[in-house]
Amino acid sequence: DWSSDVCSSDLPIAEDARYMYMDRDTKLVVARGCALLVTLILIIWANCYGVVDVGHYGVAVDQFTKQLADPPTYRQGRHFIGLTVDFTPYPAYCVNLEFLGQYALRGVPQDASSMTLEVSLQYTINFADLENIWEEYKTAYQVPLRNKVRDSVLEEISQSVMADFYANRASFNRSEERRVGKEC
Repeated sequence: DWSSDVCSSDLPIAEDARYMYMDRDTKLVVARGCALLVTLILIIWANCYGVVDVGHYGVAVDQFTKQLADPPTYRQGRHFIGLTVDFTPYPAYCVNLEFLGQYALRGVPQDASSMTLEVSLQYTINFADLENIWEEYKTAYQVPLRNKVRDSVLEEISQSVMADFYANRASFNRSEERRVGKEC
């Protein structure tokens, strides 16, 4: 029987043990390799988290495909989003949009007098609309919004008479809110 041949070896036990165990250098190489592997796994795992800063919303976008991740929108905080996904931030707070000083809007009403209008407004991004905003504008939503407000105000100026414009400024404000709100 084969087991009796193995057990009846003439070698001392210490020499048999030498073949069963690794030497010190081999143990160090294996330990370093395992430590490196664990470190790499931890680094990759840590990079799968993304942070949406306080006062912002985040849209999760895959950096390779440039498509929205699933789920696409996040509120502030730390979120597990994946290795190739990153957040595009949008403000969750009230943002001022101003046409003041040299940027004031200049138009010509129907009575052919010149009108300069300084406009200041505030807006907030609705979290429910965030995905649609990203789909339409990507990260540069402010320029189209600014252009829509400017164009809307200049159109209203060109369709009005200067004397009536001041008297009806409250209705002008309401109509601009409705018009810009529908377009944006």
